[in-house]
Amino acid sequence: MLKPFEPLEVLLAHDRWATGLLLDACERLTHEQFHQPFEIGIGSLHNNLTHTIAAMRIWGDVLARITPRPWVDNTPTRTIAELRTMHAEAADLIEGVPGG
Repeated sequence: MLKPFEPLEVLLAHDRWATGLLLDACERLTHEQFHQPFEIGIGSLHNNLTHTIAAMRIWGDVLARITPRPWVDNTPTRTIAELRTMHAEAADLIEGVPGG
């Protein structure tokens, strides 16, 4: 159960919710729309979500004091399902860290 006065728990719960909504919205896009380049951030919705989830994964490894996994690149064949799995694994790891 979420403890409303534990900032890390609130942030992690919000991240799960918000990232889930973003992935839900992107799931309705065509491959071309999901990979459409924009002249802001690091390009497409795919690349921005991949970058955000990859960063969370690395931070999870650091907080859990395990050897950081290789950085996830912006492989255009990565699916929404793969991004969901990567995000859930990272969130689960961080939530399992003492104090997390």
